[in-house]
Amino acid sequence: MIINFKYLFIVILFTSIINCKGQKEEIPDKNKVSLSHIEKKSNEIFIGKVFFSGDEFNDYEFIKSDETTIDSISYSIYKNIHNKKYVFSLERLLKTDDVEKYKIIDTVNIKKNVPINGLKVEKSMIDNAVNLMYDQKLLKSWRFKIKNQDQINWKGTYSVNIDYGKLDGFSEMAILYDIEINENGCTFSGLGYKTYFTDQCKIEEKNNSLILKYEKNIEGDGFSDHSKIDTLAVLVLKNNKYYIKSPIIADKNWNYNTELILNKK
Repeated sequence: MIINFKYLFIVILFTSIINCKGQKEEIPDKNKVSLSHIEKKSNEIFIGKVFFSGDEFNDYEFIKSDETTIDSISYSIYKNIHNKKYVFSLERLLKTDDVEKYKIIDTVNIKKNVPINGLKVEKSMIDNAVNLMYDQKLLKSWRFKIKNQDQINWKGTYSVNIDYGKLDGFSEMAILYDIEINENGCTFSGLGYKTYFTDQCKIEEKNNSLILKYEKNIEGDGFSDHSKIDTLAVLVLKNNKYYIKSPIIADKNWNYNTELILNKK
């Protein structure tokens, strides 16, 4: 009987030692942080995030930001300090009385080996679009609905023909100007008396007018150089009619920068 009690005591003692050892192995290390937790913490830029102007991110370096031609829409570019990848963030300004508050509406992750100088953001007020480009290739495009139903549709082809009379018994002094505006941009052309050019221009909308800014010359005779002219023309809509005012176009009396009516197709 005594032997049985000794045997039972040894079995209980051995079982307790095993249990204590197992409990020790299961104690979590409070100093260890899971990889998923680190990744979640570093993901500070995501769709739906709301932040205030001037906020800084722990894991991202701010590169640049700019507004678009679309009301309340802007963008920012950040660089992840860990993996060196860039993040493009499209943002909407939330109306507040005290401080500017933004909401991220979309993001695009960009490879770390991509030169940031090759990244371009094209803003088209013609079709209310923001295009993210790299090396002249479209990465992503966003289009927004027009809130103001009275917004002017500038797309189309415009022309004005100025007849300055006869040069002699055989020739007339006339110049035909054409302006084409589409979703890809704008061209401004002139053909006629001492005039031959086609310029590529960028456009800016202001109130009820469209400003044509010189970008580059596409073709011409070399004598119609407009590279030193910032604003090629201004288009205006008044009483359902389109007018043009330009330092390049003169009226029949050779007065420049006067309003001339346009024909729109």
